Parts: sequence; structure tokens; C-alpha cells
Amino acid sequence: MLQYLLLLCALAIPGILALAVPVIEATAEDPKCLDIIHCRTLTNIVWSCLITIFACTWVSIHHNVVLGSKSGINFAALWERVWVTALTLLVPEYTLAWAVRQWLMARIIAGQLNIATYSFRGKFEREEREEVEKKEESEVEVDEKKEESKVEVDEEKEESQVVGFWTKFTRTAVSFCETHGGKPHRPVSREDLEVIIQTKTFELPNKQDIDARSKSDAFSKTVTILQALWFAMQCIARAIQHLPITNLEIATLAYTTMAIQMNLFWMNKPLNVNFPIRLERVAGSEFQRIGNRSATAKVEEPRRAPIRSFVKAVVGTQDDEVHLSELRQVPTLYSGKPNEYLAQFANAIAMAVGAIFGAVHCTAWSFAFPSQAEKLLWRISAVITTAIPLFYVVFVILYTVAAHHIKRLVDSVIILSAVALPFYLVARAVLLVLTFTTLRDLPPAAYESIHWMSFIPHV
Repeated sequence: MLQYLLLLCALAIPGILALAVPVIEATAEDPKCLDIIHCRTLTNIVWSCLITIFACTWVSIHHNVVLGSKSGINFAALWERVWVTALTLLVPEYTLAWAVRQWLMARIIAGQLNIATYSFRGKFEREEREEVEKKEESEVEVDEKKEESKVEVDEEKEESQVVGFWTKFTRTAVSFCETHGGKPHRPVSREDLEVIIQTKTFELPNKQDIDARSKSDAFSKTVTILQALWFAMQCIARAIQHLPITNLEIATLAYTTMAIQMNLFWMNKPLNVNFPIRLERVAGSEFQRIGNRSATAKVEEPRRAPIRSFVKAVVGTQDDEVHLSELRQVPTLYSGKPNEYLAQFANAIAMAVGAIFGAVHCTAWSFAFPSQAEKLLWRISAVITTAIPLFYVVFVILYTVAAHHIKRLVDSVIILSAVALPFYLVARAVLLVLTFTTLRDLPPAAYESIHWMSFIPHV
């Protein structure tokens, strides 16, 4: 991903090698930069920003399980992570909405499965009590009760482990698959899991098995968040000392706001998992799927309408057309089939953060630009990337509260949203290009480093 960003920088700035010239001139013009110790070069600025973007974007993305080989590099997973990272750089709100959908659906699924677990446990206890009541009081009965009590304690311990497993699943949203002949057969849907927990036809993994799949832990994810906060602190310090901040640093600061949110929603989801958790069938058991919409759902149309599929992908309800029984692995942006209202709620959260993303770009409103045209383009693009997400949040509120009463208004808003999407993407692309083109002519004070000692009280 770092090479991708460097390539973008090279394409956006013709003659990138000539960028070193302003550094020498700025050092000669600014008396504060006569000592290089208290100054930074253009290379330092670009490298610091790219490293922060890499840490906040690449590391923050927790893609779904992509099947790979047991030896060598999983190129399929690498490619999926690359294109999701590219999508995040252009439309970070979309990736954040995906993370929110997975977090919400994992909690809902875990709640449903915990209810099923307790229901099964209650049924087991009732049957045990009825059996005990029918027995006569005798020495044999006492021995039998002790044995039954021991079995019940073991059963409670086993059930508590299952509940703890689903509590962990609430925050992980990992992928499970049914095995056939030692190989992954198909992904397991949430309806299948509900049957499994009641019939115990498969051996369920424990918390350690889930944690062992992750290539990262809470500590490394916390380090990423701290890196983002440290960069934000540097930008604040430069503003306090009235030192110019480059547009690249503003864009990097905006990406850190999105990355922090993605890390929070994916904090406990395993990172970079190449193999799903395989559920081994218990010997002598039979598994019957009941109420499995993933396996029984039928496609109404022989060929999906492209416009309808595109709209579903935009609003986050594309999972409705996914049938896990026909796949070897879950799709890239699969979230567990959230309903329309849940998807809109996740989008509203992402767009609210997206408005902050655009507002951060608006802080460069009065910055010095190499040309007046670039300043005007930056301002227009920053306003668009701030206003459209806010407009979408208002739409979600109207859609949720009064969709049945003002259907015409909602339909009009949907049309306006579809029209606004291309403008939003163009504005985001313009900001991304201007982020690098404006580096060719920075003010001399932009190369001055932060004087951290000035923040320490001293005599």
C-alpha cells in the first residue's frame, strides 16, 4: 500500500524530484531554519504522513476470511486487502459502515444464540427435575441424585463455556464453515448455528481458538490508535505555535478520525484470518437444517437488475442476495444480512463520522495555496464532502421516523442521493490529488519543527 501511495504521489506531481528545491530556498529565507535540527524536510513531511496513513488504513481493515493455502502467501487475501484499502482511501465512510454493520449484526446474532442456549439449558433442567420427582426416596436414590448433580454441574460448566463463546462471538464476527471430508464444505449461517447449539451436532470452539486465529491483538491495535492520536497532537501543537500545516497533514488527520472509529468497531475482531473455524461433526449425530434462509432462499429474478444491485451495494443491503449454501467462503463485504433499517442506522453512524472527515478538510480554508484555482477547488470539494454526509444523516432520520407518511419525500431524497454520489466521489478524488500537488510550493515556516520545550513550564 505504501508503494501505491508513492506511485499516486509521483503521478500527481510531475517532476517529483524537483520538490527538493523549495526546501533549500525555504531554509535560506527563513532565519529560524538556519539550524537543520529545528527544521524538517519535505521528505520528512511526506514520509510521516504516508506512514500514518498506512498504519491507520492498512492495519485498521479487518477483511472477512479468505481461503488460502497452508503454505506460502495468500495472494487472494492480499489482493482483497489492497482493493479494500483503495476503497477506504477514496470512500472511508463505506468501509466504516461495513464495520458498524458487522458489529451490530454480531451482537444481534450473539443475543439470539444466547437465548437459544439458555432455552436449551432450561429444557434440560426441567427434564432432570421431572425425572428426580418420579423416583422414590432410598439410598439408591441418594446415590443417583449425587451422580445426576455431578452431571448437571458438568453440563452447566459446558453450557457456560458456550455462552462465553457466543459472548466472544458478539464482538468478533468470525467465519465458521462446515467440513466435508476434512475440507471446508460451505460457510455456516446463523440459522445453522442456532440448530447446532440446540442439537450439539458439531463441536464448538472455545475463546482461545478464536483468539489464536488473529494476526493481531488488542495491544497492537491500541498502538495504531495511539499513533493516530500522536499525529493529531502534532497538528494541534503546530496550530498553537502558529506554524503552517500542509494539506497532506490535514488529509492524514482526517483519515485518522476514520481509522480510530474502524479500530473501535473492529477492536475484538480477528485480523487477517486466512482459514475459517471448522466445525467438526460429533460422531453419531445428524444435522438437519431448519429455517435456514441462506439455504432455502430463492432468487426472484433469473438475472439481477444492475441498478437494483448497485443501489443495494450502496446502502449496504447486498447481503440479501447472498446464499451461503452456494459459496465456499463469505463475500468480501458480507455482514450477516442486516435488515434495511439496521443498514441505514449503520450508514448514518458512518456518515456522521464522514461529516467530521470533511470538516477536517475545511480547516484548511484559509491556508496558502500555490494558486487561486487550487484554493477554490479545495474549498468546494471540502464543502461537498461535509454537506453530503450530513444530508444523508437527515435522510436516514426521515426514512426511519416517517417513511410511511412522507413516501414521496423519501423517494425524492433517494433520487437526490443517487445524483449527489458522483459529485461526492469527484470531490474526494480532487482532495486526494490536491493533497499532493500543493506540496510543490509550501510557505517557508511549514518546514519549521515544533518547539516542544515551549510547552514545558520553566523559569
